[in-house]
Amino acid sequence: MGEKTDKNKKRKRDADGSSRLSKKVAIEEDRNIKISLQESDAWAPVIASTPGLAVPASISLKCYTKPRKNAPQKAGRSAAIATNEVLLHSSEHPKLDYTAREEEAGGSDALLKHYIGVYNPSTGQLDVMEARRMVVRGSVRAHQAATEEVAAKQVGP
Repeated sequence: MGEKTDKNKKRKRDADGSSRLSKKVAIEEDRNIKISLQESDAWAPVIASTPGLAVPASISLKCYTKPRKNAPQKAGRSAAIATNEVLLHSSEHPKLDYTAREEEAGGSDALLKHYIGVYNPSTGQLDVMEARRMVVRGSVRAHQAATEEVAAKQVGP
C-alpha cells in the first residue's frame, strides 16, 4: 500500500513550452482591416435563439412586417429596425407552428443592440451591421385548435 505507482504521479510541463497547440490565425496580423458600419433602410440580419427547441434545418420561415406602435422619432438605430416590427412564422412542420418575435420593449434586453460583422479576406473589408434579436417559439397545433374553439364558444350566440 505504501508503494507509489505511475498512475499517481503528475506529469511535468515541458520547460521550453513546445507542447502548445498551434492555432490557425483567421486574419493576417500584418494586414490593415477597413471597418465600415452599414446602415441599411431595407433589411437587417436576424439573430434568432431557440431556447429549449430544436428547429429542423428544412423549415423555412415566412417574414411579415408591420410598423411599430411606438416608433422612436430619432433613436440612432437603423431606420428599418426602429420603424418596422418583424415576425417570422412557419407551418411546415406536421405538428408544430414556429413563430419568431422580437423581444418586447419591456424585456430585460430591450436596450441592447446586436451587431453582425462580415469579413472579406480578399479585400480586407469588415462590414458591420445592426441585427434584429428574435426568439423562436414552437406551439402545438392541437392546443391552438382547442383554445380557438373555446374562444369561439364564448363569443358565439
